[in-house]
Amino acid sequence: MTQDLVVEPARIIAVLRRRIEELTYENAVLSAAVDQQRDEINELRGPAVQVIIPGKPAKFALRLVAHEPNGDRLGVLPHHSGFELGDPLNDVPSLKVTYPDGG
Repeated sequence: MTQDLVVEPARIIAVLRRRIEELTYENAVLSAAVDQQRDEINELRGPAVQVIIPGKPAKFALRLVAHEPNGDRLGVLPHHSGFELGDPLNDVPSLKVTYPDGG
């Protein structure tokens, strides 16, 4: 004789919500631990070296300056929305600058 399994949807939802809360808490704890480890490594290595964790892009506030080829400074370029720099060893470097539309 077989008997059907009856499960109340409200109980399933309650269990899933508790698990989501547990995972959210675990994620916050792990994130804090990674940040703490990164800070400790940076303290040990000194200010000259920074550890960059994959998935957490480092933020830079950079301004680009134009120069004559092998010469004088021409001035600061307008504020850009991004840039890509290729600086291969013993080869020609490249720079691609992007600006917002209309700017």
